[in-house]
Amino acid sequence: MFRITPSHQYQLGRTQAQQHNVKINELSRQISSGKRIHSPSDDPADQKQILDKQSVISHFENQVAIANEVRGELNESFTQLQTAQQLILTARDLALQAQQTTDTDESRVLSQEVSAISETLYNVANARNAGGYLFSGTETQSRPFVPGDASTRYQGAETAAVVSVAGSTVTTRLSGNHVFTTGGAGSTLVRGETGAAGGTGTSSGHGESTLTVQHVMTAFSPGSGITPGTQSAGGDTIIGQLGVHQLVVNDTSGNGSAGTVSLNGGAPVNYSNTDTSLRVEGPRGEIVYLDTTSVSPGFSGTVDITADGSLSLDGGNTTLPIDFSINQTISDPDGNVRHIDSRSIVRTGNDSVSLSGNSDAFVELSAFQETLSSRASMTRAQWEAAISEHLESLEQLHDHMLGVIGEQSVDMKQLDRIQEQTENQSFEAQLILNELQATDIPDAVVQLQEIQNLTQYTLATLAQIGQLSVLDFLR
Repeated sequence: MFRITPSHQYQLGRTQAQQHNVKINELSRQISSGKRIHSPSDDPADQKQILDKQSVISHFENQVAIANEVRGELNESFTQLQTAQQLILTARDLALQAQQTTDTDESRVLSQEVSAISETLYNVANARNAGGYLFSGTETQSRPFVPGDASTRYQGAETAAVVSVAGSTVTTRLSGNHVFTTGGAGSTLVRGETGAAGGTGTSSGHGESTLTVQHVMTAFSPGSGITPGTQSAGGDTIIGQLGVHQLVVNDTSGNGSAGTVSLNGGAPVNYSNTDTSLRVEGPRGEIVYLDTTSVSPGFSGTVDITADGSLSLDGGNTTLPIDFSINQTISDPDGNVRHIDSRSIVRTGNDSVSLSGNSDAFVELSAFQETLSSRASMTRAQWEAAISEHLESLEQLHDHMLGVIGEQSVDMKQLDRIQEQTENQSFEAQLILNELQATDIPDAVVQLQEIQNLTQYTLATLAQIGQLSVLDFLR
């Protein structure tokens, strides 16, 4: 017969007391530090979640840091653009003053003022920060403007530099050719995410317009039984010719009653034969509403989509059907004519549309200065005609500069929205992390009290074992 000896009981008691002591230390550390997990061995499953959340938070913090850096660049660029706009405005006011002057000495003084404006504008155009030149586009280390012939004055890139922040792109360093050139006619410049681009025609007018791309109708290639949902007309955001967008349908029931459907490789969405307006979202946020009440039994495969749309420059009051051609001509309420390449339009939205100029602000200021210096050799009629031309050109340049400032204001607003969203996501992730890491103080205190009671009981028991005598064994 196996008998537990006092020695064995004593060893068991010591082991339990040691385990209780370890638990007491662990609970005390959790209570004092406020953290439930100090090493992976404390809770391997939750530790993995903690590491995942820490990685997510680190990513968000990195994106916020990028956003702050981009904001610094945009603020510097915005300040320089405002200075340039004020310089052009001052030059325009000098042209208005010149219309009234008949004195040669006064026109000479005006010429000197225009010369100073031109020099200051030249310095603004070549402004830079630690990252490079502000108005050299993607060639940030190339000085954008150098003295010389007007045709070779701009030395930077034609493409603006962009930075990706939290999955969205923000324009940072504009092309100096876009900022400091304009004209009465030129090519259309489109900025946005619909896929619209400038067409081949020669546009006219100045300023910036809003191109509204709207959805009209969605249709599907035959065979699948899928039709547009009840919310399709007003809810679909896809635009494109046949095959630009695609559905992948998988009839898991075999009879068309249930299955999955995905848009453009996005996450599959479950459908049933009761869905009359099933919302399916693609990987870039594009949306289509489907009626899956009549899916062909056993159909599994790809369905090409045709999504028609319209263009508008007056908020949708007048529209032009999208024909997906290289050049569609459309006018805004101010009479500005724009040419749109609609071949690559893929979604609805609002794009900014302006004119890519062909006149150089520096050339204009130089010509204006020369006119002012030549007052003595010109008749009154020649003088008035020349000043009127300069005034018109300077007003056009000023309007263009305001348009560029507006574009950058949009970029700054977009950056604010992106940063706010990222900070909110980071905050939510931090809350979850805190919940995973934090000690439940009331529960830990209760556990600590229980363990302390057990420890006291164990120690008391050990004390009793130590008092055993020979008589206890004889009983």
